[in-house]
Amino acid sequence: MKGSQNKASGLQTAIKDILRQHHLPVSPQLYNQITLAVQKHCYGDHPENSKPVILEDPMDERIKELGCLYDLSLLYKNKKLLLTEVLQQSVQLIQSAFQYADITHVRLAINDTTWVTPCFQEGELALGAIIPLKDSPAGKLEVFYTQTEYDGREVSFLKKEQALLDAVGISLGQYYDLKQSTEQTLQAQKRMEAILNSIGDGVIATDTTGRITGMNPIAEELTAWKENQAIGQPIDQVFRIVNAVTGKIAENPVSKVLKTGGVVGLANHTKLLGRDGKEYQISDSGAPIMDDNKSITGVVIVFRDVTNEYHQTEEIKRIKDLLDSTIRAIPDMLSIHDTDMNILYSNWKGLAAIAPKKRKLHTKCYKTYRGFSEICPDCHAIKVIESKKAVQKEVKLYDGSWVDLRIIPILDNKGECHMYVEWVRDITQKVHAENELIAAKNKYQTLADQLRERNIDLLKTHDKARESDRLKTAFLANMSHEIRTPMNGILGFSELIGDEELTLDERDEYNAIIRKSARRLMETVDNIINIAKIESGQMDVSLTRVDVKQLVEDLCAFFRQEAQAKGLNLSLSLEVNPAYANILTDREKLSSIITNLVTNAIKYTDHGEVALSCSVTGTHLIIQVTDTGVGISQEHHQSIFKAFSRVDLTNKEAKDGTGLGLSIIKSYIDQLGGTINLDSRIGEGSTFTVSLPVRKSGTPMPGGRVQEKKQQQAPLSIFKEFKILIVEDEDSASQYLERLLRGHTKALLFAGNGMEAVDVARSNMDIDIILMDIRLPIMNGYEATKTIRQFNQSACIIAQSAYAFPENMQKARDAGCDAYIAKPIQKDKLMNLINKTFQRRSKV
Repeated sequence: MKGSQNKASGLQTAIKDILRQHHLPVSPQLYNQITLAVQKHCYGDHPENSKPVILEDPMDERIKELGCLYDLSLLYKNKKLLLTEVLQQSVQLIQSAFQYADITHVRLAINDTTWVTPCFQEGELALGAIIPLKDSPAGKLEVFYTQTEYDGREVSFLKKEQALLDAVGISLGQYYDLKQSTEQTLQAQKRMEAILNSIGDGVIATDTTGRITGMNPIAEELTAWKENQAIGQPIDQVFRIVNAVTGKIAENPVSKVLKTGGVVGLANHTKLLGRDGKEYQISDSGAPIMDDNKSITGVVIVFRDVTNEYHQTEEIKRIKDLLDSTIRAIPDMLSIHDTDMNILYSNWKGLAAIAPKKRKLHTKCYKTYRGFSEICPDCHAIKVIESKKAVQKEVKLYDGSWVDLRIIPILDNKGECHMYVEWVRDITQKVHAENELIAAKNKYQTLADQLRERNIDLLKTHDKARESDRLKTAFLANMSHEIRTPMNGILGFSELIGDEELTLDERDEYNAIIRKSARRLMETVDNIINIAKIESGQMDVSLTRVDVKQLVEDLCAFFRQEAQAKGLNLSLSLEVNPAYANILTDREKLSSIITNLVTNAIKYTDHGEVALSCSVTGTHLIIQVTDTGVGISQEHHQSIFKAFSRVDLTNKEAKDGTGLGLSIIKSYIDQLGGTINLDSRIGEGSTFTVSLPVRKSGTPMPGGRVQEKKQQQAPLSIFKEFKILIVEDEDSASQYLERLLRGHTKALLFAGNGMEAVDVARSNMDIDIILMDIRLPIMNGYEATKTIRQFNQSACIIAQSAYAFPENMQKARDAGCDAYIAKPIQKDKLMNLINKTFQRRSKV
């Protein structure tokens, strides 16, 4: 019933509109009669019936016309029909509306397309109407009667039929324009949808409130939202973006577009968070959607997945930064020039190390680097440009320094030199070092002979030393190996490095071997000196506040790479009570204990792992190192802590070393009042456990003198007001100290022997610091110090010597020196020693 009422109501409304449109005044009674008649004509006795019925009422013709108009209005409202289908049905409805339908034929022509009734014929009688169109030439609607008589009656068109035809023409024109526009719009929408669905970028459209009105499949894929789910959602709910670096929520481009009214781009490092948990680096922009009046009706966001490009860009940037930092770290001069000697690139190092204000590209190299007005007389670049071949040679410059010069041509695709690279390395010290290394052979050989003789004397002094005699004899043989092996590397490769045919890589390799051998030789000498200090009671305990957790973590991080190189896992376990995290102990000795134990564990372990653990309570610090190495038999558990003792193991690396490491750390542990225990079996690995007491400030140590101090790092600025005298007969040593202190002091003075040092000190009574070498010609350092102390008690005198035994240090103090530093001299140790010594003397 409800459907019947709706149809009846719609029919009444349509009849009112038709009567009003055609200016047909009717009384209420007539209106009701027309409505019932049309309703019966269209639907029969029941509105649900869609089959027309024939009426015999005098008003049949009018009702047929109204029924036609109403049927046309229903036809126009049917959105499922195509335009051509509606027009074809329209001509049939028009045919049925005329009084002689059997002989009525209708033709509709619009834009070269014609629609006609079935079995169409043109007749003698014709009636036509214009179909006004908006964007096309007017169409034409024609009705023909194919007979002039019908049932004995003369046939003619009625005036109302012309009015009907005119009304239908106007309605058809309006409908045609509307339908064509709608279909064009739909076609355009379909084309647009096809385009959006085919492009590789994600597209999201919103209204002016930021709610989504549509999105394409790429946007669905990246956001993990289906379009039917996303429509109507706020853009921030679906298009969630954050800063890839900070992780903070980024401002949505829709908001930016609505604020600015223009196109905006997404910020760099923007990350899209998909609904499925996936993340994408995205780029591109948002833009406003404008209507014909230039008013914003919405926003469109176009974005694309640039994750791969982002990672590639980041990797390229990382590699570029790495290359830049690598080139900047090269201490040698690296410079690129064109064939006119103009500087195209320079790292401003070495010979190119000039004042920043003079560092200008595209200037002549000989003017910028060396201040010459013409090409340098010793220039080799011209030869390289002409020959197109690289040059490599060691050159002695006019100032006496030596350089390793390499000039390399850069050829274009025609084989012509259009640029060249200059690589210049200062090898002055290397040349001097080669000579010094050769001279050092006899010096270290003499030291080895002296050590051998001293060991023989010690073996004869006590009956209880028989076992020690054997071990020390083995130690001497080991010392010979430990000294001669690195000396062989130093002397052998120092001779080879003089070969002019060596490549730069070969020279670098030989230099690295020489440095490695020198470090190994120095480590051997240091161990010998440390044992000598321990045995003579000269090894002090220097207490400082130490962050145990930080120290152990730093050492573990340092040795982890060494362990990984052998395929071992180095693990760390820390149980440090925060209340006792900073303990009072000797930092250097604690570091040496841990370093030696971890190094040995890695050295004697071929597979498996090394575990380092540390725990601190209110009373003790416990260090434990466990490995899965070769292990140590029970019979050797005590002997390995004796000086010069070393267990012969199958591990190849065990054959290297002095056998002093565990003896030294055992002495350190004793000095700190602790204990060390070993649990080990052959083939099952070893566990070393060290227990050290946690002490309060001032608590005496059982194994040596306590010197509690605070660690200070001496800044170079403290030397600005110092006048320093360097007493040194070796040019290389003097040059090294000069390089360390140059530019950081008020004045630097030099003396090459003891007598000259006395004269310089007498002429400069305001000297603050004297760095006094001990072994000097004419007058040695001891005698020079005694003489200077006769007229200058205020200057700080620091002895420097390659003799590092306790008796040498004491002899220097007896002569009047304030402190003693052993060669080779390290920058940080020297700076801190000068600072500490000067402060101590200033308080006296």
